[in-house]
Amino acid sequence: MNKQCSVNVVPKKYYTLTAIIIYSRGGDRLNLSPRHPLWRRHGLLMIQDNTTQQQAGHGFGFNGYLREKTPAAGNIIARQVLGRRVSPATINKLMARLTSSPKPYCIWRYNCIDHLLVCLRGCGYKSRLLRGYQKSARRWSRRRGDLG
Repeated sequence: MNKQCSVNVVPKKYYTLTAIIIYSRGGDRLNLSPRHPLWRRHGLLMIQDNTTQQQAGHGFGFNGYLREKTPAAGNIIARQVLGRRVSPATINKLMARLTSSPKPYCIWRYNCIDHLLVCLRGCGYKSRLLRGYQKSARRWSRRRGDLG
């Protein structure tokens, strides 16, 4: 006689990690030139729970760590999926890095893109999207003589 054993299996919890560049007027008080790569742009990491589909944006601004609501589709300039099955341990490590800022915010030396890249690098991830914005912002600053 074959007896089937019913075992409650709890599904593992995974997250999707996405790098996003959004349209933002928050930096208007910096008086950036409209030709600057980060003019009216802001970098975010979107973390989505794969089981509940809840998501939130995490970034870095004038006052340090920011938790933002999900941006509207019309405000998203570019996106890159970094991982679809990211473990909770990696997300905890990433959040610890995001909330502890090693340097103060400065649009020329350490901005939202730089902070996100440092946090991702510490967790073993790379973002071609964020790296491209970082390179173009540094190039622009060097041409203007702002980096020294």
